[in-house]
Amino acid sequence: MKFISTCFLFLFLLGNTIAQSSNSKSTFVVTINGQKHTISEGDELIIPPSTSETTVSVEQAEFKKFNGGILSFNYPSNFSYQFEQDTGYKNWTIDGNDFVVMHFEFNNPTPLNAIVKGMVSEFGKKNCKVSDTQITVGKNTLSGQRIDVALVGQKLSIDFLEIIADDGKSRFIAFQDSKNDFGGDSEESLKALKMINKTIVYK
Repeated sequence: MKFISTCFLFLFLLGNTIAQSSNSKSTFVVTINGQKHTISEGDELIIPPSTSETTVSVEQAEFKKFNGGILSFNYPSNFSYQFEQDTGYKNWTIDGNDFVVMHFEFNNPTPLNAIVKGMVSEFGKKNCKVSDTQITVGKNTLSGQRIDVALVGQKLSIDFLEIIADDGKSRFIAFQDSKNDFGGDSEESLKALKMINKTIVYK
């Protein structure tokens, strides 16, 4: 799903530079003599000397690790990753088939209302319903706004949640979900949010 990324290009008219980043790393499970070790790409695993024959197998883990801005968390390994930045602005996007996680960082104070109003304008006010929301993500309860979007043949929910910090920057995490045929949360969103909630760390 690319709805949010496209809309933010219109909203902020950014000449975004898209780059690969070490903020997202593939994770592997290395089994040595029956004992499993989890390691991220680029890291080293020290194997102590052994007098017996050593058996090693490697498989990709079911998750990757995101580490960017003031957040880190695990997410499903099948999700794609994208990083965009311009002067005073950074955006990390982690994209599945039905569920998207976005983390925004602005150097200057940026009100959430302005972002939500701009997004509603892009989708069309008649297609959107905006409401206040609070969602517990990990150990923190974050406040923000939800946009419920009803387009032809598709329903979306987009939760924009503010992350409060003391450095003068504005930060938001957003969850976008394409609803199932019955209007409920997608299975992908439930799986991803469960993983994020268990592993998220606020720095």
